[in-house]
Amino acid sequence: MNWKRLFAGFGLVLALGACMAAAQSPTQPSSTVAQDATPALSAGATADLQDASGNSVGQVTFSENSDGKVVIIADIKGLDASGFMGFHIHEAGQCDTSGSTAFASAGEYFNPSGAKHPDEAGDLPPLLISDDGTGQVMVVTDRFKLADLFDANGSAIVIDADADNFANIPTRYGQADADTLKSGDTGARIACGIIQQDAVMTAG
Repeated sequence: MNWKRLFAGFGLVLALGACMAAAQSPTQPSSTVAQDATPALSAGATADLQDASGNSVGQVTFSENSDGKVVIIADIKGLDASGFMGFHIHEAGQCDTSGSTAFASAGEYFNPSGAKHPDEAGDLPPLLISDDGTGQVMVVTDRFKLADLFDANGSAIVIDADADNFANIPTRYGQADADTLKSGDTGARIACGIIQQDAVMTAG
């Protein structure tokens, strides 16, 4: 038997098979992504809360979910108070403690549409703080977009000493006064944080 001729023929068959397979195989797309095609991820926002003495008492984060609603998550630690407390977004990104009223610089509730309390965009459910000064809450709202918080003067989030009654005064107690209609009788502002946009990240 001529082994050289046999192996030569076998090699030719393999070469022809490889060529046919290459011709039938579809071209595979490249896995390389161009640098300028890198998608940008939406940035969230964060507010570091401080009490009137400048002590850190927690953090509030803001993000948008897939439905375009704003998700607000508060993690409170070390607050020198307990019980139900008012929890609102305010119209100005300032948390000044100077003057007779702490955090008055945050202005009124965030209310770009001019709605009445408790239908203002900045109205949030009361925050429940435990006896050890801790509390957590998650709120989902469609009353504003995250970008709305970053207007010319920014925004802040504030914790109040008393629970918001949302201007819900039973008629047997008479008519709600101007303060109740305006802010829900939430009392003094005891913590404040300026809402700051997080750095925009890119997926890569």
